[in-house]
Amino acid sequence: MLGVTSTNFDLLVVPQGTILISSTIVLSIQKAYFHRLNKCQEANQAQTSPYKEDLVRKGSFSNRKPLICIHIEALLMTILSAYVLVHKVQHRDTMISIISSLVELGVWLYCVVLSLVFWQYLLSHKFGWTLNVHMRLLFIVQWIALVIRALNSEMAFALWILVLIGFNLVYLTSNMKQGSPFLDQDGRVVSLQTVKSLVGNLFFSWLTPLVNTVNSKGKDTIDTDLPVLPAFSRAHNLFYVFCHTNAKKSLLHRIVLANKRAITLQFSLAVLTGVVQFGQPVFLKMILLHIQHMEEWDKQWFMLDVFYVFMMAVCGAVDNLLTAQLWFVGQSTIEVCIRAMLNVEIYHKVLRQRDVSVLSNKADEEGVGNTVNLMSTDTYLMPTVFSEWFSAWLLFKLLLVSICYILC
Repeated sequence: MLGVTSTNFDLLVVPQGTILISSTIVLSIQKAYFHRLNKCQEANQAQTSPYKEDLVRKGSFSNRKPLICIHIEALLMTILSAYVLVHKVQHRDTMISIISSLVELGVWLYCVVLSLVFWQYLLSHKFGWTLNVHMRLLFIVQWIALVIRALNSEMAFALWILVLIGFNLVYLTSNMKQGSPFLDQDGRVVSLQTVKSLVGNLFFSWLTPLVNTVNSKGKDTIDTDLPVLPAFSRAHNLFYVFCHTNAKKSLLHRIVLANKRAITLQFSLAVLTGVVQFGQPVFLKMILLHIQHMEEWDKQWFMLDVFYVFMMAVCGAVDNLLTAQLWFVGQSTIEVCIRAMLNVEIYHKVLRQRDVSVLSNKADEEGVGNTVNLMSTDTYLMPTVFSEWFSAWLLFKLLLVSICYILC
């Protein structure tokens, strides 16, 4: 933007144009998908599907202040981008610089349009949350571009003000919840895990709502005051999800199929953690190489070393966040779901065994009871293994990367 004379940084048009085109295509596909999903949900409600979802919310989402701020700030950035484009055209700047400003103006105009559409759907609608995700990605790309231009511009003060505005846009979209809390069939509030924001997702804790409830009531808490488990973690729904798998397959195969989304998420986080953990050694190696080859003090080399130190801190923070998410997904999603599935499956088998045991003798009945007790014990061991097996993936990734790092 302002004050940038080097054409190297006008090449930022490539990621900006890519994210703009990708967002328009993906958002169109998602819009069609959500339209079809709404029809399927209406058909399932008419057919009384056994899977019970939470569709009723506790009131409407009335906090419009962040939406107003997003709209005003995006409109302000659009006006500034249009001014820069007109300024470059009048002074007959290079073609690549004009194209870069044109693409940047297109991105900000696209963000303004998304913010206007946001008013219609809001966050209580799934497509509204999708719009929030797209705006967040666009704001992140624009903010990074502003930071790069501010570091290489003569008008750094004016650009750093725009950097603060861009950072505020990223913060607002990242700290926005997914609408009001859900209510189950009995009118009890569902856990806030289903409506948390991106920032809340990184720092979510089950104990925080409980402590807040006790402090607000000022007396003993009963079971009706506690939040209800989300629909995807309830035994009633997990039973039908587990029974939907092929009963002829092995128990391990059925568990993996029923929890494939959570396991895939855990595996992806494990791979990212294994990669990020080597960020600090890589940047430390770059700093040491700079120190070895530096003959005299140079300001540019010093700023580059400061950047490496900053990236080491970022890698450490991201590593801690990813590791915390691994444990959270493992213990609050995979372990809970698998334990509920196995308990329901055992209960289902016990009911079947009772009908068979009427014709069996006493010794056979004792054998059936012992088998059920052993299976009940395994239900508390198997979920723990599943929730922590990401450690094996992580160690394998670390071992593989270590070998490649040593050889290279």
